[in-house]
Amino acid sequence: MNTWIRIAQISVTVITEIITMMKDVEKEKL
Repeated sequence: MNTWIRIAQISVTVITEIITMMKDVEKEKL
């Protein structure tokens, strides 16, 4: 179970980083 919790936390951090990167790219395009 602990491994799944770690995987979930890592996936959430990666998704948030991707969202921030996408937002930065959109700002640069505008």
